[in-house]
Amino acid sequence: MIKSDTFTTNQMSKRYGRKVELKPIGIRNKKSVSSLLMTDDLLHAKYFVAYDPYTYWSWKAAMLGAVSVVCPLQGVTKAEWAMSTFVGSYLKERNRTKIPGIAYGWNQVELTYAQETMKDLRPLLQEIKLWGESTVERFARDCYRYNTGARQMSLFEGAMFVRDLYDKQLTD
Repeated sequence: MIKSDTFTTNQMSKRYGRKVELKPIGIRNKKSVSSLLMTDDLLHAKYFVAYDPYTYWSWKAAMLGAVSVVCPLQGVTKAEWAMSTFVGSYLKERNRTKIPGIAYGWNQVELTYAQETMKDLRPLLQEIKLWGESTVERFARDCYRYNTGARQMSLFEGAMFVRDLYDKQLTD
C-alpha cells in the first residue's frame, strides 16, 4: 500500500544515514542537516509510515501535515500502544486512550481518524508539557513525605516503589 507520496522511516535511514556528508553554512553537525532535510520531506509527503512505533517522527510528521501511520505491534491494541508511549501516563490520568493525528495501522478508519485529528496533536502536546511540570511538584511532595516518615502509598500523590512494578515472588 506504500505509494510514491509516502515517506517511511526506512527511507529516512537510507537517505539520511551516517553517510550523509552535507555541510551547509550555519549548521554545524550532520544530525541538524538530516533533521532539516527530513522535515522538508515530511512537508511534501501525504503519508508517513513509522516502522518504529515509538519514534517522535510520527508526531512531527502529523504536525507537519502528513498522515502519520504507525505499523502496529503484533498482539498490541491501539490503546495498549498509546499507553506505552511517552504520553501514556497523561492519557491514563485523563482517562483517554487515543492519540490524535496518528493512525495505528493502514485501515481506513484509522487513516480518517489521523487526518481529521491532526490539528489536535500540537495542543495535546502543549497540555502534556504543562501537566509534566505539575508532576515534578507532585514528585517533590512525595519525596518530602517519604523523607519525613510517611510510608503508606495512600499518602502519596503519584509515587510508586520500584518493587511494586515487579511480581511479588521476584522481590521476596
